[in-house]
Amino acid sequence: MGYEISRQFVHLGGLVFVLLAQFTGRFIASIIFFIIALAFFIYSESVRKEKGIFGSLEYNIRSAFFKLERDGIKRPFMGAFWFYFALGLTFLIFPLEIAMASGLILSIGDSLSTMVGLRYGEHKIFGRKSLEGSLAFFLSSFLITAALLGYLLVEVAPVLVSFIAFLGSISATFVELIPEAGKIRNWKNKGIVDDNWLIPLFSGLIIYVAYILTGIV
Repeated sequence: MGYEISRQFVHLGGLVFVLLAQFTGRFIASIIFFIIALAFFIYSESVRKEKGIFGSLEYNIRSAFFKLERDGIKRPFMGAFWFYFALGLTFLIFPLEIAMASGLILSIGDSLSTMVGLRYGEHKIFGRKSLEGSLAFFLSSFLITAALLGYLLVEVAPVLVSFIAFLGSISATFVELIPEAGKIRNWKNKGIVDDNWLIPLFSGLIIYVAYILTGIV
């Protein structure tokens, strides 16, 4: 459990880049995310095939970080790759406030759901996912999304903002469960299906559709 909690604090590090996007803009943020994703992908492919490619010190450090990976993962650091790659796509595709909301849902909601699920998750839903963790995911995602959109969309009625935040958060909560369902988990272990790209892209799409239906865009 200790290693998983540490991994989630690493996961929360993406929060910094999401918040900085308000100052750098969508395009620059996308480039930053893609560069970081590329670095993780290249490094993942390298260490998957060789040991100590940059010397013994690098190998010892890398071995320590391997402990932050979940059991059964075949390709190390691919979670980090999908995390930053998906954020790059999200900021490239959607308006800034939607991309930021989706990024915060991924950074905060996903991390809190894991930590709460590990500590209090007694009612399992799919695999290691629990009802308690999913509730933590939804509540934290809803609160942070409503706060962000309420701050950025001052001309939109609070009730409408809350409704949009609800749609984005509830959809992300269900999408987070997909990699744990049945045979899909095998794809997750192979690094193909990952909630790190499902959550931001799907929640961003739902919020954007809500924007269109409500006439915001």
